[in-house]
Amino acid sequence: IRENVIHRVGEFDNVDDFFAAMCLSEGEHLKAFCGFLKTNHLDDDLRTHNWVGLARGYNGPQYAANSYHLKLPAAWKKYGGK
Repeated sequence: IRENVIHRVGEFDNVDDFFAAMCLSEGEHLKAFCGFLKTNHLDDDLRTHNWVGLARGYNGPQYAANSYHLKLPAAWKKYGGK
């Protein structure tokens, strides 16, 4: 994750603080992730299941190299998404 992206989360002063929050607990990880989504206007992509937009926004322009846009809907379906 690029440091300039993390600054857009607003809660964290630097990438180390963001990373530390993600490692504290599942709850803190989820809170930091949701903050990232909201600050970067990716929460709408999640709500509308725009998997390409979400993957690109979170993982950057190389998202397709790791098939994130395909893994997200598969996980959504696996864990009960409709």
